[in-house]
Amino acid sequence: MKKYCTQILQWSTAFFMSLLLLWSPVCSALTDAWESLHGSPLPPVIFTEVLTGTKTSGTQEFIELYNTTDEPIDLTGWQVWYLSAQAASIDRPASSGVIMLGDGADSPIIGAHEYYVLSGRADYLGDTARQFYAGTMAATGGNLRLVAPDALQPCMWAVQDQLGWGNALYAQGTAASAPPAGQSLSRAYIADSTYIDTQNNATDFTVTTMPSPKAVNTNTVAIPATHVRSPLPKVAVEGCVPPPPPIDIGTLLQQPGLNDIPPAASPDSQVNNQAPTPIFPSADIGLVTPQITELLPNPAAPKTDAQDEFIELYNSNVVTFDLSGFSLEIGTVTKHHFVFPAGTTLAPQSFTAFFSGATGLSMSNSGGQVRLLDPYGVVRNQSEVYGTAKDGQAWVLIGSSWSWTSLPTPGSANSLNVVSIAAKKSGSTVTASTKVAPATKKANTAKISTPKTKQSKPKANTAAQSKSTATITGMRPLHPAVLAMIAGFALLYGLYEYRQDLANKFYQFRANRATRRTNRAEAEGG
Repeated sequence: MKKYCTQILQWSTAFFMSLLLLWSPVCSALTDAWESLHGSPLPPVIFTEVLTGTKTSGTQEFIELYNTTDEPIDLTGWQVWYLSAQAASIDRPASSGVIMLGDGADSPIIGAHEYYVLSGRADYLGDTARQFYAGTMAATGGNLRLVAPDALQPCMWAVQDQLGWGNALYAQGTAASAPPAGQSLSRAYIADSTYIDTQNNATDFTVTTMPSPKAVNTNTVAIPATHVRSPLPKVAVEGCVPPPPPIDIGTLLQQPGLNDIPPAASPDSQVNNQAPTPIFPSADIGLVTPQITELLPNPAAPKTDAQDEFIELYNSNVVTFDLSGFSLEIGTVTKHHFVFPAGTTLAPQSFTAFFSGATGLSMSNSGGQVRLLDPYGVVRNQSEVYGTAKDGQAWVLIGSSWSWTSLPTPGSANSLNVVSIAAKKSGSTVTASTKVAPATKKANTAKISTPKTKQSKPKANTAAQSKSTATITGMRPLHPAVLAMIAGFALLYGLYEYRQDLANKFYQFRANRATRRTNRAEAEGG
């Protein structure tokens, strides 16, 4: 009996080993057969419909995305790029053409086989859209790209889908037709509601007179010819430095001076009770250091200096940046510090505001500067020195220069609202309001649990300032006769408005006078 059991076991082992050897080529053959009938799998997220404007307004537009998979997808870090039809390249456009997916949305998750609609206006498709952006797409031609951070190459964008229409130079295949106002570019689908992707925009998209945001498109086609999709291109992340190879801890510990005791803080410095100098360098070595982008030294009432001042940092990397051990330093003469506790991070390509209520840092209203120091005390980034800070005005980085704005934007892209800029030739004063970047980055407000340290700060005697309007110079003063006439009308109006009170005072005066006469007569007769 034992002999037969041994033989059965050997035969079973040989049978299963044969299946394993045959499975790989069989699986490959089945995959090839499936793709020969249906084509290779669709990208996980694709464009399914685009409206460049309605007959009412060119900014009433939308972009519709669709999850082709059976699993939800987190769109955090994904971007939609819009480039003009004649763009010189297909690289990442200026910030005005970038939409950060998930920015301002209730959730960046797109469910399995669900739609994610982005509207070009906050008052358009309010019940349908998941996210809003500044609508700028041209009906005559343009390019859209859907990109995501490459999982294997941290300094590369992986293109997920692209769409060109009209006279676009960089379409996928041939550009789709330019849609008239009120009509949309709609991706066709086959009978089982599977959208087609032949990597030819002219074939995949048709113009439809019935836009259908967040719904299955109305244009169907027969099962197209089989198509094995070629890999989409990758785009280098501008300014990104690939991380270095892993650090050998043993070699690192042998570096001279690494474990030296740091010098004691100067008496005029204020340091919180966090250890300012860790032994090992930041885990984010090789990444771009976060940038100081906005300061609010003097919040307008009812906000307070102790709670509502903030320092904003921007992480331009496509990965999370670890701030553990980094510190903020304020002041130009007397300097104060805040050290970020372990576990403090910045989300990829996002703005984060650190408020005085959490950091205990209170910036001077009469002028100052803010610096970002690495764990070894080296200044990695700093703001320009600012002067007297007026109530409610923020010191912001616009491009490569700093300026004051009356529109603080903690945790989001800066907005420039310049007031009272004198014109050189006309002698008049103009007001300029410029939105520097769309709301395309994820807004963050940092909450840090750290001990608060009471600080003294000089407070400049400045009057509350509001947004100024245009000032006209050279106006002649009013004539004295006009002023006298205005004063006369004001006096007459006052007499009319308080006539009852004046009459009562008059009657009271007469009664008192009569009483005094009676009393005086009685006194004389007595």
